[in-house]
Amino acid sequence: MTREHEDGGMDQALRAALDAYTARAVPGRSAAVRERVRAGLAPRRRGRRMALAIVAVAVALALATGVAIAAGVLNQPIVQVPADVFRQHFQEQHHGTAGKGAAGPGQPATIDEAGRRAGFRVRTLRGMEGAELTRVTVTNVTFRDGSREPEVEVDYQVGGVTVSATQVKDARPGAPFEVPSLAPNMRVETIDGAQYLFIRDTNGAVRAVQYKTGDGIVLSVNFFGPPYPGTVGPGGVDDQLATDVIRHLG
Repeated sequence: MTREHEDGGMDQALRAALDAYTARAVPGRSAAVRERVRAGLAPRRRGRRMALAIVAVAVALALATGVAIAAGVLNQPIVQVPADVFRQHFQEQHHGTAGKGAAGPGQPATIDEAGRRAGFRVRTLRGMEGAELTRVTVTNVTFRDGSREPEVEVDYQVGGVTVSATQVKDARPGAPFEVPSLAPNMRVETIDGAQYLFIRDTNGAVRAVQYKTGDGIVLSVNFFGPPYPGTVGPGGVDDQLATDVIRHLG
């Protein structure tokens, strides 16, 4: 095999690997995005310089989009299961009890401290314009058998909206995100190839989005917007803001 053929094979393999990476890990991963990535590789040269160029573009792309190279995994799918199956799995995840356990007082922490206490990577809003981190707390949830599991809550202020992302490690990290049924105000939405459960209020505004990451972290992202006219409690948000938050939460 000649050096030219060897370099050509390396070029083809690395391009295929980069295509697979961008298809999984880049927010808004459309054909246009992948085409821009490929165009940036400018096939002017082959060989080892091309290999280094491809690696450099992949790293730059990850840094520019705020996506960790090792985190290009889609969410677990959302599936509906019979009520008895849901209860069985719920009890298995919650130490044989039907209740979710009692949460203790939250302890303030930094993002890094929260991750160490909880034992998983805490999701944060990355690169979202106008998002201000206001609070991070870690709570121990105590179950009837006396066991405890950590729960992390990360709060942001985005304009006049409070965004609160509660995060907990699922006992079955590789299993789908199960729901017993979908109420009329619930709908599964697909964003960039991943599934999310959108929960709306009677006005049709988004109040919460729930999902399970590829590494088994269950997130409940709650939105507290300005009150509706004639009301005093917080309102919801529109689909655009909810989707924007989800796309930046990683």
